Amino acid sequence: MRLNKGDEVIYERVFTEKDLKDYAENANFWGKHHESPNDKGEYLLQGLLTASLTNKIGGDYDILMYRMEFDFLKKAYTGRKIKSINVVDNIENKNGKNFIDITSDVYDENGDHLLHGILKGILLD
Repeated sequence: MRLNKGDEVIYERVFTEKDLKDYAENANFWGKHHESPNDKGEYLLQGLLTASLTNKIGGDYDILMYRMEFDFLKKAYTGRKIKSINVVDNIENKNGKNFIDITSDVYDENGDHLLHGILKGILLD
């Protein structure tokens, strides 16, 4: 499927404690604030693990991202469904390459706005 200006691509996921630990191991990124659960038994997700859901569009549509900017607005936790809403703002051909601009917003199952992102890339198709 080809992306067009105005398209909306949505991803949903529940990150688990195992996902959190695997990410920390692979990224060599540890922090005490990610190692202890809150009073509900939830663990705080790393910001870039949360943001990885926004970049799924890159793999699914063969986009080479060259710029990603994120504003982390609220904390994300294991066990909660998060939804990434990605909107194609613009596609422009420059010198034979298709450049794409995407706005990405991530919400949790309670409707809390967790992350706002701006993604810029090149469509490789």
